[in-house]
Amino acid sequence: MASASLASQGRALLQWKASLQSQGLPLQSWKPSASPCNWTGVSCNVTISGGRVITEIYLSNTSLVGTLDALNFSALPSLTNLNLSFNQLNGTIPPTIATLFKLSSLDLTEELGRPRNLVFVKLARNLLTGEIPKNASMLASLYQLDLSNNKLSGEVPKDMGKLSNLEILDLSKNNLSGRVPEKLGDCFKLRLLKLGSKNLNGNIPFQIGNLVNLLDSLDMSHNSLAGDIP
Repeated sequence: MASASLASQGRALLQWKASLQSQGLPLQSWKPSASPCNWTGVSCNVTISGGRVITEIYLSNTSLVGTLDALNFSALPSLTNLNLSFNQLNGTIPPTIATLFKLSSLDLTEELGRPRNLVFVKLARNLLTGEIPKNASMLASLYQLDLSNNKLSGEVPKDMGKLSNLEILDLSKNNLSGRVPEKLGDCFKLRLLKLGSKNLNGNIPFQIGNLVNLLDSLDMSHNSLAGDIP
């Protein structure tokens, strides 16, 4: 994808800012008269051709309220790090996030799949809804997946077992239902597994006993699980 100009990247962020119900103190510095590289929470790098592009956005715990509907991720092709955690964002994340091929750290998730080099995905303490995306299993390099403290519903995707590099999985404090997938027992590197939710049911799969590295935490509390402990 061709590099977007710094001005067009700034316009995309200003359009999103204008859509928010509450913008938070850091976004007061986001003004058309200033370079986006001087905005609070925004970092830039210089390209080989000498231009400047936005590479990082860090707005964790900044009292943002609203949705991501107006954020055109395709206008930010050089973005490598994005942190919007611990805010009050709601709704779903636009599919254009799949155009962020350089992204390596993402502190939110919903429409995932193409940025396969992600190693860290975190959505925590927001108000995001919907189901855990089925194509999250395509993130082969994923080390940490934290979707805790939201209003996510539906089942834990059965293909989670394909995440062979996963060491931390936290899906707690959501509205998840259905059974604990047997395939989670294939995530042999897991050190922490938290599935404390509301409506998970059925037996604890005996394959969970395969997780010999699960030394940090195993939490399946506040569910309706039955049967024996493996």
